[in-house]
Amino acid sequence: MMERLRAIPKSLLRTIAWKFLSLVIALRLYRLLAWFYAGRVVELRPDGSRVRPSAAGNGRLSMLALSPQFFRGDMLAFAERDEVRVLLLDEPWLTRLMFQFYPQNIPPQDRRLRLFINPSPEEETWDGKVKYREFLRKFIPIFNQNLEIDCVIGHHFLHRPNVDWGAVCEEIGVRYIALHSESMFLDSPHAQKIVTKRVGSMGKFEGSQIIVYCKAGVDVFSSTGYVQRDKIIALGAPRMDPFVRKGNNPKPKTGSRKKVLFFTFLFHSEPSLPLYPFFRDYHLTITELALENPDIDFIIKSKPNYVRSWARISKLVWSEVGLDIVNIPNITVRDGENPHDLIFESDVVCAFNSTTMLETGVTAKPVIVPYFGEL
Repeated sequence: MMERLRAIPKSLLRTIAWKFLSLVIALRLYRLLAWFYAGRVVELRPDGSRVRPSAAGNGRLSMLALSPQFFRGDMLAFAERDEVRVLLLDEPWLTRLMFQFYPQNIPPQDRRLRLFINPSPEEETWDGKVKYREFLRKFIPIFNQNLEIDCVIGHHFLHRPNVDWGAVCEEIGVRYIALHSESMFLDSPHAQKIVTKRVGSMGKFEGSQIIVYCKAGVDVFSSTGYVQRDKIIALGAPRMDPFVRKGNNPKPKTGSRKKVLFFTFLFHSEPSLPLYPFFRDYHLTITELALENPDIDFIIKSKPNYVRSWARISKLVWSEVGLDIVNIPNITVRDGENPHDLIFESDVVCAFNSTTMLETGVTAKPVIVPYFGEL
């Protein structure tokens, strides 16, 4: 039976699953769907493993992390606390629900985000948002009841799959918290200008609290009118607590081969944009070094939220010079892993415009900053 299932094309299986989900939603089988979704939730243990959720209660706070792959080590810091039960619901399960209601063909990037966060009644996403929230108001109370959730937490207050889920949780008395990690560089006037313009068009925050890493985040985000100042607080970076402890008690490195870790980026990197030459040269340098040093492993780390765009543009770069990194055995691409684990695993780290540069510095490992002519 399993062999026959494996023989079915994945695209057909996805289509069948999508149609079945559409039918369940159309028939308003909330309890069936809540039971199924509760089965997709796992609990994060202090050692980083994922297990079936333990029993709630005993005075513990039950926290559901939405799209947990974007938190890096933050959820692990909470899981280490005896008084907190950290539950995880991976992003694909959120988007599969969300796009049963929202249109899937919304271009270009700058306009796309606002259409999901703060559309006006005449825009194409308005009806989808209204219907999705109506559905969530019936679905989430049953889902939460199965798991006894006290609060939900998202990694970014403008992350599309989290916004409606969080807002509805807040409506029904389950606190929605946004642990916003993108605030390290807000002391820069240029960054402040960009963020103020972007966030100012997103309406109002619909949760209980936004947590940022530094005071600059409090000042900038509250100044836009998106969030009241009493609803945003700077608490530092929770993920750095276990990271520093691990750095102070490092495990012996396994294997004899040296490893170089490259963090990718996707900032104005499309072929028509100004930093494409920088993106191109950065990635060509990786392949050149790998070919010249077959005894060294080269790891490319891309963020999960843009790995598809990165793969498309980088493939274009390498195809222009007749390369395919699949054929270079000492290069691996790893997008789903915790950056902290990769940093400890590596001997040298190369990054640009990333907090991983600071984090690597804590470990006293060499950090290389690419500074090509385009910059």
